[in-house]
Amino acid sequence: LSQLPEEGRVAVIGGARAPVLAGLRQNSGQGLLVVVPGPERARGLLEQLSLWLGLPDSSVCLFPELELSPELEVAPEPVGGRERLRLLARLHEGQALPAVILAPIAAVAQPVLAPTRYQAKRQHLAVGDRLSLEAMLAQWVKWGYEAVPTVETPGTFARRGGILDVFPPQQEQPLRIELLGSQVESLRPFDSATQRSLAQVSSATIGPAREPPG
Repeated sequence: LSQLPEEGRVAVIGGARAPVLAGLRQNSGQGLLVVVPGPERARGLLEQLSLWLGLPDSSVCLFPELELSPELEVAPEPVGGRERLRLLARLHEGQALPAVILAPIAAVAQPVLAPTRYQAKRQHLAVGDRLSLEAMLAQWVKWGYEAVPTVETPGTFARRGGILDVFPPQQEQPLRIELLGSQVESLRPFDSATQRSLAQVSSATIGPAREPPG
């Protein structure tokens, strides 16, 4: 932030924050990173900005801080850091970012995955690929995934014979990988509530389940 030119910095006081920020976004057509004192202020401003901008909820989002304990190098819960991981994935992969990102000061101050570390912690799968199954599962555990009987929440995976279910936090839905021996026979997103498979896809990417610093 200290490197941001003076003309790129704006201080807004009191109840005018939401309309002024909405005006800045609409007039400039550029994305905004809004740094606020804490998470409560961020959540309140999130609701106001969504109304003022008249944009879909996904266009205004929160970049939350991670609740790290002094003994842990990673976030204790993958679900809590899901929005951070999704935003970082969009940033590192060159995808369009939300119109407005709201971030508490603590969230901005925390280290994030560097681009090189992010690229090293993602796996691209395609139908027809051959896998070293045990090595892949061990890698998922290193990336913060937890083995469970049934995949219902982000950051978990399950193995049932030749079927692997995994829920990357960066994705809206979990993924079902069907294997024929060591070869990927099909890739299908599925509904975590009903466990029903959806339409097949030709490829998918699995990213880290937790966010190590640096």
